[in-house]
Amino acid sequence: MSETKKYIIFGLIVLALLVAGNGMIYVKQDRKCPEITFPSEEVTYEAGTDQSVLMDGVVALDGKDGDVTETLRVAEVLPSDDNQTAMVVYFAKDRSNNVVRRTRKVNYIADTKSADEAEASKKKEETGKDEKDKKSEEQTASSASEQGEEQVSSSSTEQLTSTSGSSVTDGMDEDVKEAHKEGAKNNDEAIKLLDNNAPRLYLKQYAVQMGLGQDFDPLHYIGTLKDEKDSESELAKRVTVKGQVNNQETGVYRLEIYVVDVDGNQSNIATLAVFVK
Repeated sequence: MSETKKYIIFGLIVLALLVAGNGMIYVKQDRKCPEITFPSEEVTYEAGTDQSVLMDGVVALDGKDGDVTETLRVAEVLPSDDNQTAMVVYFAKDRSNNVVRRTRKVNYIADTKSADEAEASKKKEETGKDEKDKKSEEQTASSASEQGEEQVSSSSTEQLTSTSGSSVTDGMDEDVKEAHKEGAKNNDEAIKLLDNNAPRLYLKQYAVQMGLGQDFDPLHYIGTLKDEKDSESELAKRVTVKGQVNNQETGVYRLEIYVVDVDGNQSNIATLAVFVK
């Protein structure tokens, strides 16, 4: 056998071993989320009370890490329009930071006092708002064409303003602040390209700074969900988060977050940059 053929055969063997090794490493990566299971008994939750009743009997199990119930959290409670029931959003994660999100329906008792106060405050605001709206309409009538473009992205602009204040970015490094501003701007642009039927997704902030080993839940950064047909509580059950964050290793991790409504329309994809430092 010639020397050239020997080198070719040797190279093919090395290549095969490298491919096989990469395949083994990929297979060993844990990409499966834990599973959350609920007890069969009905639950009644009263607004403003201890949420421990929502955790009774709820278990989170992972195929690799086993029982991860200690990571289980209630992300939010979303009352229905009639305040008779509520959707409770849970999340849990395994050691590889695979996050699972699941919801269940519970009986709900609203805080009637707070509801009455809120209604009275709302009526008072609307009464005072009528006069302001009249003046505002007169002032903007002469510049309707200019305002048209601003109205298309008004929700995005408000979200950027509310999420770029000092209360959000205070204490962040400059690169994190810049990532937040860029992410908010990109989200605005993505929303402008959506069809009218598509839902809209806004984050509370678009960049996060955290330390090594610090707990992280991407669902906490979901701000507003809007759709022409579906309610926000319905959309909250349909949020998808793609990507992983390794809180044991420094770096920048980017998560893609979006929602698909009941009719199958997908929202914009919001990017959350996570800086582990």
